[in-house]
Amino acid sequence: MFKGDQLTESEKRELMLEIEELAQLEGLRNYVQSGSGFSISADILNLINGKADKNEVVRHDGTVSLTGDWDVGDGRTISTEKISARDSDGLTLSEDGGKGILIQDNTGYVGINKSNPSYQLDVDGDIYTTGKVYLGADWKKALSASEGQKEIYVATTGSDETGDGSASKP
Repeated sequence: MFKGDQLTESEKRELMLEIEELAQLEGLRNYVQSGSGFSISADILNLINGKADKNEVVRHDGTVSLTGDWDVGDGRTISTEKISARDSDGLTLSEDGGKGILIQDNTGYVGINKSNPSYQLDVDGDIYTTGKVYLGADWKKALSASEGQKEIYVATTGSDETGDGSASKP
């Protein structure tokens, strides 16, 4: 953790930059003091120790490991090129009601309102697009509508379907 670790000045600056870039949490900035000495006030250290389990909350390698629920707040942003999850389930972005997006670990499957996606993109709900949806070469084998009221509309000009050779790939 952070209690007894002695950081070099370079590590202090790097950690400070990472906290600024990844979190941009107004309240955290009020407690973290920059300059020649880097410190976390006792009340924040107690908060970290009390709220977090055995996992590290702030590590001296320049990353911030968030545990529990962290609220960024309305109008705030997290500026980073990468957000990753260390949890074995994957990365979940959700709203208070539990609806959200899951990127599943190991498979990379994406679930929208699905807690355990079974496909590259698995959606629980209607899909609407103003653009086009492209299907792979074997789409006729996999496309079916077995429920009575379901309808699928397909418009195509591809040579596989019409024989006229007029299809052009996007």
